[in-house]
Amino acid sequence: TLTPLNPRCNVYLHLPYNPQGAQALRIASWTPHRGLTLTTHYSLFPDKFDKFPQKPTLKAATEVNPINKMITLDNDEALEGERFKFTGPAPELIDYLARAMNFSYQYLRPADGTWGVKLENGSWSGMVGMLMRQEVNIGVGPFIISGSRAEAMDFTVPIFLDYWRILGARGQPEVDPWGFILPLAPLVWLAILSALLLLPATVFLMSSYFFHKRENQKNLLRVIFDYIRVLLQQDVLDPVNCWWESLVLAVWMLMMLVLTRSYAGNLMSLLAVRHISEPYQTLQDLLDDPMVTMIWEKDSQSVRYLHSVESGIYREISDTEKEGRLIYKTHEEFPETIDTLVRQGDHVLMEVDMGKCSFYESREGFLSLMFALVGPKASPIVPALSKRITAMTEAGLFFYWMKSAEPNSTVCYRSPTKITVKTTLNLTNVWGMFVILAVGHIISLCVLFYELLGLRLQHRVGPVVEIFQ
Repeated sequence: TLTPLNPRCNVYLHLPYNPQGAQALRIASWTPHRGLTLTTHYSLFPDKFDKFPQKPTLKAATEVNPINKMITLDNDEALEGERFKFTGPAPELIDYLARAMNFSYQYLRPADGTWGVKLENGSWSGMVGMLMRQEVNIGVGPFIISGSRAEAMDFTVPIFLDYWRILGARGQPEVDPWGFILPLAPLVWLAILSALLLLPATVFLMSSYFFHKRENQKNLLRVIFDYIRVLLQQDVLDPVNCWWESLVLAVWMLMMLVLTRSYAGNLMSLLAVRHISEPYQTLQDLLDDPMVTMIWEKDSQSVRYLHSVESGIYREISDTEKEGRLIYKTHEEFPETIDTLVRQGDHVLMEVDMGKCSFYESREGFLSLMFALVGPKASPIVPALSKRITAMTEAGLFFYWMKSAEPNSTVCYRSPTKITVKTTLNLTNVWGMFVILAVGHIISLCVLFYELLGLRLQHRVGPVVEIFQ
């Protein structure tokens, strides 16, 4: 307001989310005599979204997910017609923001139960569509940060980082049928086999070329057979002629005594161990098994990536949809899907950490995810939310809420795949030993037929000169 006799200037401020028709708030005035004078506690250029003075009611889009669980209310508990409420780290975050920024909120759920994807007509579905149609003020989600969504809305700073993992049903405890091989490491088995070949060969060559040949000189096969008998804790059939051969054989006996005692002790321990099967640890494991079906989140950003990629392992996964090995479910359908399809063992679910003891999560994580809240494009509320979220994450509050929501979650995280029990063994636990027995008998029969054939040829053709003397 300016007049020649009494010049005056007033500064007014339109507060956000005020009711329609509300008057602007005068925050300062200026006159030549008094200068600039503030009339409220606001600064001249305040951050209007840092803290709302009138405590407006904001509408927040949300949906059920592992950190945002829905509880149905009874008639006595329901307030203002609301039949449900949300609990978990995400509602704790919204409560924190509401207290810090002085607003109340009302949850709204999308009709299709999805986060939102871009449709062919250019519009968006799910919570993103609600935000673009201005049906809500903020989107709780939390939402995966992606380039396509950034074109339609603004993200706050990330709340947390996570990865997709494979969720599958844990197998029943069982004995490894090839457990009798496990007491010794592969390098030990290789060393034993090498010693059984090299040591008898060395003894045979030394006795043949460096000493006079004797009448009872053994061939190479008989020397090897003697050392194998020692390994199997049997006696030596042929006498040893030289003292140095006795010394080598004695050292071999001592080493085999220690080895067999160690093997027997470890085997007794391993027979009490039960192995719990967790077959799918990588995406390649899923591709290699044609009997498993993968379940991905319907209309999610990851599914859109599968459909857009042109090569690599994700292209191969996308192609399995033609074989019926790739299906889609919404987050709301996940609990029922886990208790039915996934529990059967022939389905796996692609999901962020679930923490269920009767299921396992793959060691491999893929498609890293950054989660955040969202607001309308170019909305001033997004930087204000980001400021509060940064303070919250730096203080470690969000991870504290996650731990409080699942106090025993670490009990099931990376559950052991081996347990010890005290029970009798049956044929299904030790069939690997019988396979070795059957293979050994078959080889023995083949050698027997070969020897019989050799004797028959010897009678017809004449004596055969022995190869090893």
